[in-house]
Amino acid sequence: MSYEVIALDLDGTLTNNKKEIPERTKEALFDIMKQGKKVILVSGRPVYGVLPVAKELKLDQLGGYVMGFNAGQVVDCRTMEVIQNYLLPDQVIEPALRIAEDYPGVCLTSYKKDKIIVNREANRYVMVEAYSNKMPVLVCEDFLDQLDRPLNKLLVCGEPEYVAEILKKLGDQFGDILNLFPSEPFFGEVMPKGIDKGYSLGLLMEELGYRPDQVIACGDSGNDIPMIRYAGLGVAMENAMEEVKEAADYITGTNEEEGVLDVIRKFMQ
Repeated sequence: MSYEVIALDLDGTLTNNKKEIPERTKEALFDIMKQGKKVILVSGRPVYGVLPVAKELKLDQLGGYVMGFNAGQVVDCRTMEVIQNYLLPDQVIEPALRIAEDYPGVCLTSYKKDKIIVNREANRYVMVEAYSNKMPVLVCEDFLDQLDRPLNKLLVCGEPEYVAEILKKLGDQFGDILNLFPSEPFFGEVMPKGIDKGYSLGLLMEELGYRPDQVIACGDSGNDIPMIRYAGLGVAMENAMEEVKEAADYITGTNEEEGVLDVIRKFMQ
């Protein structure tokens, strides 16, 4: 089988625990792109937080795509054209805030240009998001007024048991118009209905003329499962959540062991 596209989650997959791409992995990606193969970066991060990685991989020169906000927005790196853009129904935002406010320490999180905005003092999980994206955090008591609407997604950051309860409450109230899932136990993703990494990746591949059996998708978290199931070769990292491994066709090394490099060497070179 000839694989022509590799779709890569970032945190816990392509990048190591220092949020860096190992040099050998980077060189291997350059090699396959020079052969005409495509690299797609697919992340829960906002597009702003993915673009520095795209630039490091020269996707603006070699051709490639960024799928940010859990693939709620897709950008062609050569032209910076937004080619897919999915938006949250506005009527869910205030109720989501009110529900989150009922739980101690939970932050409702959004993005404003180059900043992460939160409704209360940032907890340790918000700081994980800030570190990953290299974006400062702005605490806004007037959170609703500060939002850049319309939004691609909201992120609930808090203790796992609280996040699970909040997602359930939102699902009970808005399950017909929202896609709700944990990307990590402490991150609750609030997305438009039907939008996930698998759906958006499938649309992009159809537009570019690739079949699923020409695609490899690598990930480690729950939000990666849809694209792992879509791809002809779905890959879970050794450090992945157990349900991700169960959905995968192949399990590679950890992100600290350059598991993505192993995949490239075995299946794309």
